[in-house]
Formats: sequence, structure tokens, C-alpha cells
Amino acid sequence: AHRKELVEQAATKLQAIDPGIRVGIDMASRRADGECRAVVASVQTLASQKRIGRWDRDAFSQVIVDECHHALAKTYRDILDYFRCFDSGGTKTLGVTATLARGDDKGLGQIWPEVAYERSILEMVADGFLVRPKGISAPLDSLDMSKVAVAHGDYTASSLEEQLVAAKFAEAVATAYREYAADRPGIVFTPTVATAHMAVDALRAAGFKAEAVWGDMDSI
Repeated sequence: AHRKELVEQAATKLQAIDPGIRVGIDMASRRADGECRAVVASVQTLASQKRIGRWDRDAFSQVIVDECHHALAKTYRDILDYFRCFDSGGTKTLGVTATLARGDDKGLGQIWPEVAYERSILEMVADGFLVRPKGISAPLDSLDMSKVAVAHGDYTASSLEEQLVAAKFAEAVATAYREYAADRPGIVFTPTVATAHMAVDALRAAGFKAEAVWGDMDSI
């Protein structure tokens, strides 16, 4: 996996499913060994020749790649190649992702030639695993999206922030929340940390308890 949180989460789940097995983590200063039944490793650690070289190329009977839409990157490909995942009759390899597409439109077929199993949101709703979504639009009349810059097929966070602030989005968020969701917990997704704090301030001013959470926060 490519993030610390995903590595630790996977290791915890494996251990919960079968408390009797030894699960190791190979990431930064944490090292697994051949006594482990399962090893969860970070891509960044295995990208090091010294670290990946600690493992025999046939050390594992199966390699599972989390967020496998990233696997076109050289770091992923080098790891898969090292463990003979591309060899005919080599190590069994499975990729899992909730995003079977890339923003750059590059095809995943060169790495993952077959989709073994997929489950759509519609199927999950029909089977009762997800609630039926309901969309409510609370438009910002003064938001001018024509002024928001685009890079790599998506809006840039800084220019989107600028236009959202100009349109007084935070107050609109608080108003919409009071009208549609005042009786339930909610999550507001914003493009930047600054706009997250603005939304928090507006929600608090409207009488709601709110906190900002972002990726660089201490996990403890």
C-alpha cells in the first residue's frame, strides 16, 4: 500500500480475522521477517533496493496491491517485477481498488489484464449495503467557475479556494446544513485546509459543533 494508514489498517484487519497468524509490517523502521504468515509493506519502503533485497524473489505465494490503479507507476512496476508477478506461472497477483480508472485516462490493462470481480454502487444499494443516495443542490449564485483554473483534468485547489471565498461559500454551507441536515452528523469536503477552517467557523457561528481535519494532522 502507498500510505501508512492503509498499511496499518490492513495489518490490523488481517490480525483480527485470524489472531493466530503472525502479521508483519515492512515500513520505514519497522521490519518484517520470513516467520510472518502475512507481510504488509509500504510501496515507498519496497522501492528501496536495499529493503526489497532482504526478500527472496519467490518469498511470497501471493502479492496483493491496494489502490491498484496506481500500479502504472515505476515504483509499483519494479516491485511487481522483482517478485516475478509478471512472469508466466510466477507469483499470483491481485489488485484491489474502488477507483478502477485514472485521471490521466491511461489504461490499466497492461498491468491488470482481467477484472476478476466488481461491485457497482447501484448493486450495493440494491443489496442493502449502501443507502439510496439523495442529492440536494445548494447553488452559489455568485460562484464563477469560468475563473477556476484547470490542471491535469481537475480544478486547481488554490483557484477554487479563491472563487469559493469570493462567493461566501462558508455561510452558504452553514445555511444549507441548518436547513437539510441539522439533526444528523455531516462531513463537509473542501479543496484546501483554509476553506475547511472557514467552513468550521461558519458552522460554529450557526450553533453547530465542528472541527477541521486534514491530511497532515498528527494521527494520535
